Amino acid sequence: DGIRIVFYKYQINEAIELAKAVQTNGYKLFMQPMVTIDYTVDEYADLVQNIAKLKPYAVSIVDSFGYMLKEDFRKYFRILDNLLDRDVVVGFHSHNNMNLAFITAQDILEYNTMRRIVIDSSLYGIGRGAGNLNTELIANYYNMTLGSKYDIKLILDLIGRQIMPIYSRKTWGYSPYLFITGLYHYHPNYAC
Repeated sequence: DGIRIVFYKYQINEAIELAKAVQTNGYKLFMQPMVTIDYTVDEYADLVQNIAKLKPYAVSIVDSFGYMLKEDFRKYFRILDNLLDRDVVVGFHSHNNMNLAFITAQDILEYNTMRRIVIDSSLYGIGRGAGNLNTELIANYYNMTLGSKYDIKLILDLIGRQIMPIYSRKTWGYSPYLFITGLYHYHPNYAC
């Protein structure tokens, strides 16, 4: 139903043109500006004003290198909240270089807003390098704080059957090397 456009700061013009084509072809538009924290407040506001003209389905704050604090999320969220139509969903996509994804996602769930929020996660945090927010952690936190919605036993069963065989061949997750890339705001490729 939808197409997600992921782009770096230097690709804004191309991303906007691609977004128009996505909508022309009848798909829901999801916009994910990579390394959101690299935008100044003014740059991000300009970007969001341009994106808002497209009337996307969702726009995500993206912690590409895993070092955003919850205060960083709030700063960018306020810009989205003020400039996007009320029906646009705000998303959060995080990487886990400094193990901040879970605490930031907790804060997002507790954030006082009427806007719909989407938090990206993956089973057992599967993802490149340090991986992503763990579905089992954020789903369990949701159940504990906002009411039971997710079947944790099913999630754990899926991890055991589908993800652990992959993990035994190709690992991901926190490492001191990836922590350093987050600490000094470097691309995770520098840890390889």
